[in-house]
Amino acid sequence: MPPQYANYWYEFENLVANLFRSIKVKKVVQNASLAGHQIDIYLEEETASGQVARTAVECKFYSKPIGKDIVSRFALIIDFLKKGGFIEHGLLISYKGYTKEAYEAAKVFNIDLLRIEDLEVRAYKYGPIDSIIEKSYKAPPPKFNKKFMFVLMSFDKENEDLYIYGIRGAAEKTGFVCKRADEIEHNSDIMKEILYQIKKALILVAEMSSGNLNVYYEVGIAHGLGKEVILITKKGTTIPLDLAGKNHIIYENINDLEKKLIKRLKIPYDERFIN
Repeated sequence: MPPQYANYWYEFENLVANLFRSIKVKKVVQNASLAGHQIDIYLEEETASGQVARTAVECKFYSKPIGKDIVSRFALIIDFLKKGGFIEHGLLISYKGYTKEAYEAAKVFNIDLLRIEDLEVRAYKYGPIDSIIEKSYKAPPPKFNKKFMFVLMSFDKENEDLYIYGIRGAAEKTGFVCKRADEIEHNSDIMKEILYQIKKALILVAEMSSGNLNVYYEVGIAHGLGKEVILITKKGTTIPLDLAGKNHIIYENINDLEKKLIKRLKIPYDERFIN
């Protein structure tokens, strides 16, 4: 079965990981946890000088070419991880290629872009890849980290630092790894994928300040499933009546949110969500 016929995001992710293994990459880890970030694939490759180059890879199983917005968001995570000394490189691998604007953004942010067919060409130099494809598609979905946190929030640009440094910063310091909906490498019904992530999450964090209807809907689903949801709201925001009785974290800025969220996550499980 050719890779362009992959049906699920995890088949695509398995394929990418196995292709890297086939070209003798020193270390390939799927669903790696780095500083509170859940990375699709983590690579360690030995350079010509004998050094080890570390790369965070994000796989995008989309039906359309990747645009500049996705590149820009990924670049924020890579910048965070580079500054922390966790990696040297960031790599996006797309199922359906990239737009011209995406390539331009990648140059600005120093992000590498790779199409799945380009990775296949590299792998073919080491031998046939039919068995690699078959093995990838037969493998089950990857296991989630036991302390997986799913974040529900709008994707406005003003929320990017809030997510990277406030929420993910708190996750890193409390042993959680997190992801939000725009990081899901899907090629199907997005709500089906979000529901899957909600079910798998140990805990959810929902940013309510924007009044985004999708976030309210997803919070309702999570509550209906009996999941634990930490509601966070910026100071001065009017909380809807139906949610006013819930325990919200009211924050003033990113640093304030990080401190308060860390404190909440450190509360024992049985006490954390008592209103």
